[in-house]
Amino acid sequence: DITVSGPSASLGSATAGRDVVVTATTGSAGVTSSVTAGDDIEVTATTGSVAAGGASLTSTGDEATGGDAHVLARSTGGAVTVGSATTQGTGGGAAGDVTIEGATTASLGSGSSTQDITVSGPSASLGSGAAARDVFVTATTGAASVPGSVSAGDDIEVTATTGSVAAAGGSLT
Repeated sequence: DITVSGPSASLGSATAGRDVVVTATTGSAGVTSSVTAGDDIEVTATTGSVAAGGASLTSTGDEATGGDAHVLARSTGGAVTVGSATTQGTGGGAAGDVTIEGATTASLGSGSSTQDITVSGPSASLGSGAAARDVFVTATTGAASVPGSVSAGDDIEVTATTGSVAAAGGSLT
């Protein structure tokens, strides 16, 4: 396992046999490059943002314990931006979800999941993605946008409670 935690927390590139956890308690949590884990990847911030716009987060699932191998980026007080996030479930490994949750905005450039992709926040955006099961892009007060190609084995839901839905130029299959 690799764990980075503190008031603010940042990680460049890393590879772990099991989990990678980056946790910020009062500031921002960031990942700047490629992170690969055999189980879960979690990047979280309590009051700050999660900045991983240039990062690639990949959970292979090879060493998963407890059921799934997921990628989670969450802020309960700020924005969340992730460049790419993938769950692979390779080599007989466990499948898992990609979850991006922001308190102000949530954005995922590209995602690939052996289960579900969920991007949610007051405004939410998914550039492109593919999921074995479902894709959810949910905005509570702002816009929900999907400008690229998104495919799913089951449902694709792009919803905005009070804002707009933008999928012009996108392909949802």
